[in-house]
Amino acid sequence: MENQNLFETKEKMLNVFTKLNKITSIAKKIIIVLIVVSCISCFAAGIIAGMGAEKITDNEQIIQFFDEIAQKLENPTQETEMVDASMYLSAFAALFLMAFILDELGKIFYYTVENKTPFTKENVKCLKEICIGSVVGCVITSKFFDLSLIYAITMSAIYYMFKFAYILQQESDETL
Repeated sequence: MENQNLFETKEKMLNVFTKLNKITSIAKKIIIVLIVVSCISCFAAGIIAGMGAEKITDNEQIIQFFDEIAQKLENPTQETEMVDASMYLSAFAALFLMAFILDELGKIFYYTVENKTPFTKENVKCLKEICIGSVVGCVITSKFFDLSLIYAITMSAIYYMFKFAYILQQESDETL
């Protein structure tokens, strides 16, 4: 009787992991769309802001317009331009990181269902990649004392716990 309950619980958990895999896949696609829309919006806003109230009517003005943009990118004249650029870079990095982590989580759910255990070599690799991505995210956004650092440390701890559990699982399988 107890074995039957454990089997049913295990099957329910595998179904949950299958659903979570689908959810992460959808969320990843939404984030990718957000990245594309954000890139297009930033580009369009930059062009509109650069043009100001004047309209460009001939080729010479177009060349001059793009020369001015290039000069601003090479030598920002105001500190706020650098802050804005850094803010946009951090936002894009965060979106890419979220898409990457969702992709790795989807793989973890897939491998868990496929192998019927979370303690697999593939899942350990995915967790390691999430840890590396978290640390890179901390470095890119230059925020070492916020929640992203705590997240990176937590993911590293989970990675090492899973790695240890995987080794124990291997030892257990070999003794049987």
